[in-house]
Amino acid sequence: MTYVSEVLADSPAGYWRMNDASGNIQDSSGNAQHSTSAYGGLTYSQSSPITSDSSARSILINTGGFVVPKSATVDVGDNFTIEAWFKRVNSAQNDWFVDRGGDGVDGGYRLFLRNDNPDPLILSQATVQSTFVSTPTYGDTNWHYVGTGKNGATIRMVVDGVDISGTTINTTYDNFTDDLFIGDLYQQNGTTNMYLAEVAIYPTLLSVVRMQAHYAAATTVAGPGDNPPFRHSGRGAGW
Repeated sequence: MTYVSEVLADSPAGYWRMNDASGNIQDSSGNAQHSTSAYGGLTYSQSSPITSDSSARSILINTGGFVVPKSATVDVGDNFTIEAWFKRVNSAQNDWFVDRGGDGVDGGYRLFLRNDNPDPLILSQATVQSTFVSTPTYGDTNWHYVGTGKNGATIRMVVDGVDISGTTINTTYDNFTDDLFIGDLYQQNGTTNMYLAEVAIYPTLLSVVRMQAHYAAATTVAGPGDNPPFRHSGRGAGW
């Protein structure tokens, strides 16, 4: 299976590959969750960690991002997964992946890298509570995969194919009826400066095995008649 087919096999609510050449990012999930606004510093058609797909690209976000209009499709409540590939430019600021919490409003989901030196990955319920704070930290400028989410009291995070540890605090996530922001926190209030690719939101908590399958597919090419597929000879993710 390709990277895209692995993602689609888990029925994402929204899937933004970030391989657009300009303008708004398009949703590849089939649910038409396309962005309608792009803002700030955006550099398109950058290199991608998905070496198994020659068409894959990323977008460099520098204090900018995209707005996906409010939709029940991405109202995933307390049972969800957020997934992305990222490469930081530096670790001098917080880097935001997605925000469905609004500006200082409680309720929805957020995923970001906090500038703490060392820098943990954090899944939070908007301004209410940090639900998961990773023990490993990511102050480097390599490509990384992250998949994280919760289903009630079950909370997990997988980074680069590894089920990682961290501090967990369970709170019940709500459906906050605001737009979804991909990139900066609540439209230009953040400081994001990183490459972002293959952002997906699922209406279920994916298993560790499924997240690992997504990660592996980034560098695995299925050749004709190959079963199992052979490993691509190019660079692996995380360089």
